[in-house]
Amino acid sequence: DEGTLHIAAIDCATPVDATGCGDAFRAGFVFGLLRGAGPEAAARMGSLAAVYNLEHEETQCYAFTPTSFAERYLAEFGHDLAHQLSSA
Repeated sequence: DEGTLHIAAIDCATPVDATGCGDAFRAGFVFGLLRGAGPEAAARMGSLAAVYNLEHEETQCYAFTPTSFAERYLAEFGHDLAHQLSSA
């Protein structure tokens, strides 16, 4: 009843393998919700996690640090990730 979210797509100049992108999205989305992000911020986190997956061969063969994820989140969406999450 709250409507539909529209999250801007992240440009992936060199997609490699889409296997596991849905799982990566769900992981980022659920992690965001569990850390206190609202649905829109959590969906952006899921989208970014899916792009990390898309840029690498095979599923779960990508890695990022909390800092690199937050920096890319800011670059892609123009939002500071730290302000999207609760400290809990």
